[in-house]
Amino acid sequence: MAFENNFVPVPVGIGGTLIDPVLKLRLTTGRWNPESNAKGGTIDIQLHHDAEIQPGRLTMPTSEEDRALSAMLGAKNDVDNTIFKSPESRKLIDIVVDINKRDDEVALICGDGKRPAWAEEPTFRTKAGLIQMAERDIVSAHPWQTLLYMWQSLPLMRYWESEYATHWGSKTISVYLARSLALELAQHAGLVMPDGDDDLVLISSREIAEIR
Repeated sequence: MAFENNFVPVPVGIGGTLIDPVLKLRLTTGRWNPESNAKGGTIDIQLHHDAEIQPGRLTMPTSEEDRALSAMLGAKNDVDNTIFKSPESRKLIDIVVDINKRDDEVALICGDGKRPAWAEEPTFRTKAGLIQMAERDIVSAHPWQTLLYMWQSLPLMRYWESEYATHWGSKTISVYLARSLALELAQHAGLVMPDGDDDLVLISSREIAEIR
């Protein structure tokens, strides 16, 4: 299978997008909500499949309509190019992530384990089902591996450094999942669980120097 480290940051916008030109995946940030118990708020993480993605085709010229909108909003980022997206693009899933400061790291957390006793444990079963039903080549044939690959790659986004690590003095970007979610990935995607029984399980981590 092609589930290797092929995600690369797209060098336009706020740095909140990764593209895998092999699997034709686009991982991007969505709506941010500052009204959260998490220090950095919560943010939607969206996974898209776009059959027209090719190696070397990460961006495309900005349309006149988008250029005019950027000028109206006073955007300071590069507006000559935008993230590549074709009519074939389809959103597979979106997942809400908490952004927190833990010691010297920016912690991206899905499912914090602090649910009421009556609430069901968080699960990725629905997300895996959506990926499978999309019928998008190897991605849909292996939905659980796709989910694991997404979480392992998330720290590569430059967004976490520019918007959080720089202000917090953090040295690391890390992803944590609730134990029930990590156990699902261990069962279906071969995630190797760390020792211990912590409510949150470390899935991936990158030193700031590694993603510059």
